[in-house]
Amino acid sequence: MAHSWTGNTVTCADWANFWLNEGFTVFVERKASEQLKGLDFSKVAAYIGNQTAYDSMEGYGYWNSYSSLHPNIGRDAPDNSFSVIPYEKGFQFLWHIQLLLGDKLMGDLIDGYIFANRYESIKWQVFQAHTIAFIDKSFPDIDEAEKIKNAIGWEAWVYGPGLAPIQQDFTTPLLLEAQKLADDYISLKGASSPSNFADYNDKTKFYSNLKVIFIQQLVKGFKAGNWKNPDAFAILEKIDADLNITDNNDPDNTDPNVHPDYNINEQWVPLGLRLGYHPVLPVAKKITETVGRMKYLTPIYKALLATGNKALAESWYTESVPFYSPYAVIQLKRLIDGAPEEKKYVVV
Repeated sequence: MAHSWTGNTVTCADWANFWLNEGFTVFVERKASEQLKGLDFSKVAAYIGNQTAYDSMEGYGYWNSYSSLHPNIGRDAPDNSFSVIPYEKGFQFLWHIQLLLGDKLMGDLIDGYIFANRYESIKWQVFQAHTIAFIDKSFPDIDEAEKIKNAIGWEAWVYGPGLAPIQQDFTTPLLLEAQKLADDYISLKGASSPSNFADYNDKTKFYSNLKVIFIQQLVKGFKAGNWKNPDAFAILEKIDADLNITDNNDPDNTDPNVHPDYNINEQWVPLGLRLGYHPVLPVAKKITETVGRMKYLTPIYKALLATGNKALAESWYTESVPFYSPYAVIQLKRLIDGAPEEKKYVVV
């Protein structure tokens, strides 16, 4: 529904202004989820989005314009600059403006912006001009209005590559609990379970996004050790014994009470592949055969390639090419073709 306003009613003029579509849409979506499910839920979603954007920035390089809100594409194919950055960094920019204006005025600003520019294709300077005029009208005190306008930092936010110029804190008590649970599993080395492990499958405590946070924290912990933790298999095995993550998110699971969560699979399956945890292998293959979104495909193929399993990645890709979209075919082929041939270890 948010896209019917930002993307359809008001549309970006070109690819360099794509964040006007996606950043606004994510902002409106999370404001709606805040009203429906609470601020904690909305902030956790923002935290996950930030982590995903950081991953994209690392891939492009923090000084690459593709990690900014205004990618300089030149003669490159626009698809090569596509990532979650315009979604998440755009959202962060609007969140920053909201902190300066307050919730009520931010809502009024967006309402007026959409109405004033309905059925138009615009660039970011149009939003800038509308915002400046709105602030001048809303704050009779000239000094206060100038202070707010100067605090926005348009150029740094739009053109600056890499991390947002102002880092927002989206942590919540439940988010920190999910992260600590992951840290405890790693520190216990698979020999025992954290005392509160049952919270993970308690729907009154851990909703889907908190489970994603838990797995993201596992990824962070193993990545910090350069993926060489000697207890990795035992840790994932203990987690599966306690939480049943692999089986509960297996697309082939016939239990009518089981509903695979692909946002969890997006984190858990590549993690298992990176660490040689073979129980995730059938789930990974099933996803590559039945899911067409690059959001879920790319992490699996990257994990296979990172562990020296290029031949397996090529085999899975070849089997599923007829199913993939033209965009997926091109992007995955480029990814696989660019990978080295040597093997580090094999997950099969």
